[in-house]
Amino acid sequence: MPDFEPITYKLKLISNWNTVANKYHNNWAQNDIGPFGATEKLIHIADIQKSDFILDIGCGTGAVTKKISKKLGKKGKLIGIDISRGALSIAKSEIKYSNVDFIEMDAEKIYFSLKFSKVISQFAAMFFTNPIESLCSIRKLMAQEGMIVLGVHGPAENVPYFSCIMKNIIKFIPNLIPRGSPSVHSFGERNKLKDLLIRTGFSNVKIEKYQYSYNAGTFEQYWHNYMACTANSIKEIIEKDNDILGLIKYESEKSALPFMENNNITFPWEILIASAFNP
Repeated sequence: MPDFEPITYKLKLISNWNTVANKYHNNWAQNDIGPFGATEKLIHIADIQKSDFILDIGCGTGAVTKKISKKLGKKGKLIGIDISRGALSIAKSEIKYSNVDFIEMDAEKIYFSLKFSKVISQFAAMFFTNPIESLCSIRKLMAQEGMIVLGVHGPAENVPYFSCIMKNIIKFIPNLIPRGSPSVHSFGERNKLKDLLIRTGFSNVKIEKYQYSYNAGTFEQYWHNYMACTANSIKEIIEKDNDILGLIKYESEKSALPFMENNNITFPWEILIASAFNP
């Protein structure tokens, strides 16, 4: 199994999100589908004030940005950053408020000389290649007593949308994912997420757990959508061998059976939202 190489990972991440941004936006983000039901919770926890100066890290197509911008007054400001130019182009086309700016930027190489009162991030922290270094850098951008709010996916067993197929991909192509690669479940454990924030200097750390559900349709619909978005960056490798592909699909359908009723799959989906302060 190859070792994880951060630069290669980032290049693939950018390429993947540029490719799937439109589908991701239309199928998920813009309609608060499934885990995006947590957007309102995240914003509520952040306790947005009209004069806040906010950084939205990994803003994507603007699911969080759009809602927060409506809560800001004339003195408030929001900057959304993302590594994907494709995702940002959608956000820019839909969000045209004078108090919002978007910048193409790697969250792990932030270079602001500003101090933010709030830092928000939904479904982005799990992609950090060096989360300790990244969060230490982010904290330096925050005003004293500034607040950070992070939303992440729960552990694999509590987010079967990802694991039903991915565990079978790894089973039949064990060397596909380099050792040490970030995962959508990287901070799905409450204690791990809390420990990360404490280790990087944050205080008053709180972790809230929320449960959502996602209707994935028939297995064929689920399979198609998963391959088109979630597994897009590795789809070419998976589909090289039709026999292996058939086995992955067969085993994945078996894995999805506990969540199927009347030929329709409804997955539970756990989300963790962490909040903390810069002392």
